[in-house]
Amino acid sequence: MKKIILAVMMLIGTSTAFAGDSEPLKAILKAQNYAEAANLVQSTLDQLAGNEEKAKAYNRLYELAMKKVNYEEGIQLENETQKQMGKEGNKPVDEKGLYAAVGAAFNSGVEAIKYDNMPNQKGKVKPKYAALVESVYKLRNDLINGGVYYQGKDDKMAYKYLAEYV
Repeated sequence: MKKIILAVMMLIGTSTAFAGDSEPLKAILKAQNYAEAANLVQSTLDQLAGNEEKAKAYNRLYELAMKKVNYEEGIQLENETQKQMGKEGNKPVDEKGLYAAVGAAFNSGVEAIKYDNMPNQKGKVKPKYAALVESVYKLRNDLINGGVYYQGKDDKMAYKYLAEYV
């Protein structure tokens, strides 16, 4: 009888130790755009099972915001290359969307790093997103550009981007 109880306890212990991601995190990871993922994170942050899942959720937000940043910066680069070659670079760049995505990526990256450096359920700190620090740091130049873009147009936004740089 002791052996059966011990076997059942071990089975329960291993199933909880190797449990997969929670349902809210799975929904966040399946989100295809930033707005959808941000809404899911806002509504389900308390339901995420620990700091590791919160870091994973904010990392997903960072990745989705960086898709937009990389796309718009690619268009800017293509336009500049066309101008240098003597051609007209005429693809429109969504600068307002670019800088909104830069701000979102910066904030999401900082949150992911914050939760990544907090202790897990066992009380140990095991950072998985250490490389994210360098990527977020590189966004600081774009924050300055965002502040310059909004100068004279929207002083609150200009202040926000320039203050985040500092």
